[in-house]
Amino acid sequence: KLAKTPERILEQPRSGGFDLLVPPFAIEVKRDQVLTLRSWWVKLLADLPPGLAPLLMFRRNRQKWRFAISANTIGLKTGYVVLEEFEMKAWAFERVHPE
Repeated sequence: KLAKTPERILEQPRSGGFDLLVPPFAIEVKRDQVLTLRSWWVKLLADLPPGLAPLLMFRRNRQKWRFAISANTIGLKTGYVVLEEFEMKAWAFERVHPE
């Protein structure tokens, strides 16, 4: 259960940025037949406020949701890692509830 209700960023279409704020995550949501992960990721990073973790949720029509998180979570300096829903839930839970 989330400690705080997710906040939708209503100004996002006009001002850029991300779609949802669920601390510690800044979430961008994309649904498109043509996946342009690299450009979506670069845009999310450009609009990312300090102290928040980037999270990109994306899918094609009639496909399952997938998630991109920063590759620095596995020790890389740049890029992203794509997770399926099961892995994303486990990773997010650990991030929100550290031991």
